[in-house]
Amino acid sequence: MGTKRKEREVAYIAAEHQANLVRLAAAWAKELRGDMDLTNAELIGNLSALLEDYQIADYSVEAQKQYLAMNAEVLKLRAQSFKAAADYMERQCQKLAENEAKWAAAIAKRSGASGMKNIRVSTIVKFAAVEDGQTISESIEAAAQEDAKRISEVCREGVRKSKPLDQIVKEIRGTKESDYTDGVFEATRSEAETIARTGCMGIADEAKMQFYLQNTDVIRAIMHVATLSGNTCLVCGNLDGHIWKNPEELALIPNLPIHPNCRCVHLPVTEMHEINRSKRPAEEENFWKEAERKYNEDHPGKKFSDLARSTKLKYYYQAQKDYEERTGKPAFEEVPQNMSFADWLKTKDAKYIEQYLGKTRYALYTKGELPLNRFINPATNVQFTISELKELDIEAFKRAGLV
Repeated sequence: MGTKRKEREVAYIAAEHQANLVRLAAAWAKELRGDMDLTNAELIGNLSALLEDYQIADYSVEAQKQYLAMNAEVLKLRAQSFKAAADYMERQCQKLAENEAKWAAAIAKRSGASGMKNIRVSTIVKFAAVEDGQTISESIEAAAQEDAKRISEVCREGVRKSKPLDQIVKEIRGTKESDYTDGVFEATRSEAETIARTGCMGIADEAKMQFYLQNTDVIRAIMHVATLSGNTCLVCGNLDGHIWKNPEELALIPNLPIHPNCRCVHLPVTEMHEINRSKRPAEEENFWKEAERKYNEDHPGKKFSDLARSTKLKYYYQAQKDYEERTGKPAFEEVPQNMSFADWLKTKDAKYIEQYLGKTRYALYTKGELPLNRFINPATNVQFTISELKELDIEAFKRAGLV
């Protein structure tokens, strides 16, 4: 196999691998949502007894004692759900960390590296911070506390306003008319889904990063690679193509995922000239926006944004298939690996760019002459709000005709 062929494979294997991780995260999310439902019936069945012991709904010391006692009882009733979630995540993360370390070694080897050291992954699952500085177990414990707090607050408000038991049940469980998605339980399911997705991507990145750190003699640098598509956020797009020296600049590398459902990956660079010769995929059309348009058109009165992530992805992939059938071209084109997200966006037409940025940022980008990196706060790596941008550069707003 020729060198050029190998390099092309590295870029595409990385993209395919991230897509597989997204699918794996979705499977984890489905499992954790199910774990959260394990104790729903038991909690609802004990709700009457909980409320009997909570009769004071004012702000007195005695009322607070009763509230804390109820909160503790809710935690006990829900313990099975969160233990099942914690056990599942520990098992899956261990397997994933082992797999990702092997994958990182294989990718580095394809890029020409040899004589690499293996790493121990046993501590990654236990100590890796994957969400807001928290480990997986800490995230699940925090979710358990928030779940009990939400349920207890609904109960306290129900007692305070003398709501009937069936009304309190509806607020916790949700209503049949909304397929039980409008209650407290759904908030907990969504939180569990975020933990699953963020945990999956975070553990995967940490395993790869630990491998890179152990092999600094052959892995000279680490490159941030985002997806060249319209549903890549501005923060990830701004980081795309950035290269950090390994290990001198390791502390500057942002932890992945940048946000829930992030598809970014950190790839090893064994020789700096590699990135000038390989290729990467880039979408031809904004398939996410097209999926949203098609769904909203076919389902009047409903919103694409309200769909579960897995359902959105079905429409996203269908939009790609429709494009290929309509045009006879592949949904993704090949572009140079060293083409950054910012440079790639410049190749798209005005409609695409406006769909991506929104009207105000599009005007600032085109007429106001603000480059993409000016939309991001370099200190926090967070997107500026429109009002913050206005305070920072009123002249750009004037050039864009926005003031």
